[in-house]
Amino acid sequence: MRLKVLLLLVAVLLCGSLSALDFYAGAKIGPGAVFVYGDDTDDYDTAAGMSLGVYGMFSPMKFFAVQAEFNYEMKGASGELDYGVATASGRQYLHYLSIPVIAKAVLPVKIVTVMPYAGLNFSFLANANYKGTTTIFGVDSNYEDDNKDDFETFDMGVLFGAEAFISVTKNIFVSADLRFELSFLAIDDGRDSDVYNGTFYALFGAGYKF
Repeated sequence: MRLKVLLLLVAVLLCGSLSALDFYAGAKIGPGAVFVYGDDTDDYDTAAGMSLGVYGMFSPMKFFAVQAEFNYEMKGASGELDYGVATASGRQYLHYLSIPVIAKAVLPVKIVTVMPYAGLNFSFLANANYKGTTTIFGVDSNYEDDNKDDFETFDMGVLFGAEAFISVTKNIFVSADLRFELSFLAIDDGRDSDVYNGTFYALFGAGYKF
């Protein structure tokens, strides 16, 4: 009898705890500035990038949440060389499928919930390609090539930023997210050079609170 009462009490407490959890799901997309950094990156410039994906977030306690995402991210960099009678310019595109896992502080302010966060991003290279133009004595030549084999297939970095959920109804919200990420694994094949990914994204989306 005592065992049945104990089991019933545990079940009630567990149901109460689960009902207190807040679950969220949504999608977001946005542009960004992507770059590479390190000692071997003097000839590279910032380029345009983008990110889009879906996420799920749950808040196991007040003022704290954990979020996991599945994203497509376009990274890379651009560069230009000038030899007088000959110039060359190009853009390296790196296409990743990424899984960020982040911890968030949850700070509600009326209809807006502000969430500073930090976490890790695990990225897998889906494709890489290079597009460029050479000009020799005023004559332009365009070229492009797939060069996925020049890069490592796995990248990992730290990210941090701040996101805001703005309530539209009791369950529907829109979101804005400013995010900065730096990888700490060299991205070239063999990891022999000192070149790492960096990104800054401005992401916008919508979601649902269950």
